[in-house]
Amino acid sequence: MPDISIQAADGSGSFSAYCAMPKSGSGPGIVVLQEIFGVNQVMRDLCDGYCLGGSLAYATACFTDADACSGYYPVQIEDSLEMAATIKNTLILHVAELDGFCPPEAQEEIATALGGNAHVTVHSYPGVDHAFARIGGDNFDINAALEANNRTADLFRKKLGS
Repeated sequence: MPDISIQAADGSGSFSAYCAMPKSGSGPGIVVLQEIFGVNQVMRDLCDGYCLGGSLAYATACFTDADACSGYYPVQIEDSLEMAATIKNTLILHVAELDGFCPPEAQEEIATALGGNAHVTVHSYPGVDHAFARIGGDNFDINAALEANNRTADLFRKKLGS
């Protein structure tokens, strides 16, 4: 599938996106929010059969009626945890224990604030750093990545069907 251009809702311009379609040509949709490095080949590869995205997945769960959201490395959501009360559908977050962008104090705040919402599950991955699931990245950890990716795939299968 080709790259596409999406117009910003506020009229400020547009941004690029990648649209991957199932072989059948239709089916449930999954929106994959780019990491800070943009729509790169790794993101395209994840979309054929999924940094900034963790925070955007949290915001999506708070402000939309998306059936399910999965966020990796939720950075700075501790500054907006009051919004968690609006989450009405499933959200899973994948937190790297050694994430310098989400230090232990922030991780504790997130776990405490979201722990009371039955729609939210926060998974912590011991001994790994930010971007542990980014293939080719300095912090890639195959075991943590597989576990997080399997949890995400299971969620989407359950909520969106096969």
